[in-house]
Amino acid sequence: MSIDTVGNLITRIRNAYSVNKPNLEVTHSVMNENVLQTLKDNGFIEDFKVFKLEGRKIKGINITLKYVDGVSSLSHIQRVSKPSLRMYAKSRDLKPVLGGLGVYVVSTPRGIMSSKEARKKHLGGEVLFVVY
Repeated sequence: MSIDTVGNLITRIRNAYSVNKPNLEVTHSVMNENVLQTLKDNGFIEDFKVFKLEGRKIKGINITLKYVDGVSSLSHIQRVSKPSLRMYAKSRDLKPVLGGLGVYVVSTPRGIMSSKEARKKHLGGEVLFVVY
């Protein structure tokens, strides 16, 4: 049985934004941490911090969501590549999302990055999700 950590992460973020929560906690994984760093760099979340749960060996991530004048900075987040159907794209196929207002989050051989950054570095890879 495989667990879709990225799918779980974006669903939790989408749900938290829909009820205007200021922050949320998710389980830690290196993939989640890299995805959150990309979202932070592109201005879709305010910040995140990794913490260790007391009395346990596992870690968690506390995500601070970003709101501008009471409106969420993220209006749409949708999974593109799923465990049952992987979607890959070359760098030239990573077109701007909504005229540059959004990005695809791509897993490349050099790590997880936005489609803008992947195009600059001429890297393709698995398109994880789209956000705007």
